Amino acid sequence: MRVVVASTAIAIASSVVALAGCPARPIAASGPQLSPSEGLVFEDEERALRLDADGLFALDGALFDRRNARDSELRLDRALLGGSAAWRGAFEARVLFDLVGIDTRSGLSEAWASARAERVARLSLGLLPLALGVEDSFQSGAQSLVGYPSFASFLTGRTDLAVELDGELREGLVSYDLSYAFGEGFDRFGQRRGDPQLAGRVVTYPLRFVDASLDVGPYHLPLLSGFFVSFGAAWLFDYDAHLDVATPLRNKLFDTDRLDGRGGRAWHLGLGVDFGPLRVVHETVRSGIADLRLPSGVRADLDDQITSWHLLVAWRITGEPYDSRPFRQRELRRPTPPRRPLDGEGEAAGLGAVELAFRYANGDIDRELQTQGLVARNPNAPPPENFQSSQEFRTATIAINWDPTAYLRVSGELVRVIADQYPAAFDSHGRDTSGLVRVQYTF
Repeated sequence: MRVVVASTAIAIASSVVALAGCPARPIAASGPQLSPSEGLVFEDEERALRLDADGLFALDGALFDRRNARDSELRLDRALLGGSAAWRGAFEARVLFDLVGIDTRSGLSEAWASARAERVARLSLGLLPLALGVEDSFQSGAQSLVGYPSFASFLTGRTDLAVELDGELREGLVSYDLSYAFGEGFDRFGQRRGDPQLAGRVVTYPLRFVDASLDVGPYHLPLLSGFFVSFGAAWLFDYDAHLDVATPLRNKLFDTDRLDGRGGRAWHLGLGVDFGPLRVVHETVRSGIADLRLPSGVRADLDDQITSWHLLVAWRITGEPYDSRPFRQRELRRPTPPRRPLDGEGEAAGLGAVELAFRYANGDIDRELQTQGLVARNPNAPPPENFQSSQEFRTATIAINWDPTAYLRVSGELVRVIADQYPAAFDSHGRDTSGLVRVQYTF
């Protein structure tokens, strides 16, 4: 993996220099620019070349329930640092390192290069984040809820050495995404995924060009054009991975050793609406494993019995609009800038942006994984329900976000968990109420 990643990073760096048509040296036309919101930028207007330093840092104060196995702490939860290059709006490359290292392998979060024809088609190659679902496709710095995304992300999300073709037609009337992952990447916990995957996703806003809208105070509400449907599917040509699922605060609710299967499949169905400053998403995922090796040595099929669903509701009280069109998410590495930020000038200055968000999520994992001995038992809990992985679990998460400027966010979040059996993360029958306060800086 390290050899592959290193080779990829070298290839990307070489591509950027080649695309620029010039040796790597300070750019004279516009020169370097440094600002809190953009970081360090080199721009050559004549050659239409732009080089950016990219970063995201998040400091968390985590407050865990007394029944939680973890102690409350102040921690640097996210530290991503790297750079990107763009040339003539047609070529782009990015390398992003994970300085904390707990969610990646070899400390590399992304390393890819892409070529595009407007928004119609973009071909990307390298270490890419891949997502079948709606919420999982949002960049971590721009998500409405802090921490790990919904259960669906653990079931089907990954970052892998992959080739991807995606695009958007007619301003998002239809968006598509096709990818092949080579099985050289990692899951949401940074654990190795050794199973190749072919995946596809289609998103449509069928009423995109219906102009009916309503203006209420600071809110512009498109009445019909924001409704969308998302469908994604994946086929695995092997199954060499962990099946681990956690709460947004990294408390594992389902935990296995590495599983050995001969294939698998998954599908997502999402329905949602971008109603100006209101976003609502309902999403369902079903997945299965083919010819899974059991401890007895025989193999069994788990057909569509690994499931999850969730409902997300987010409201930007200060009126900033949402945009869930998938092709654009790679560029939205942080929330929509406040309409009236603290650092604005004159009439443009204000208190920033305020957002409320809520998510209810439910997960249900095939009980055969428990009864066949693929999950451990909790020695501190009474039988027969003393598995340290819960078959069914639920979380209710509520958050408030304040963005005083385009690059700074302060969040408070509370997570309530109700799980069956006795998950190892909790010293109770699956009950926990924990929260955190986060300060996030993105450039």
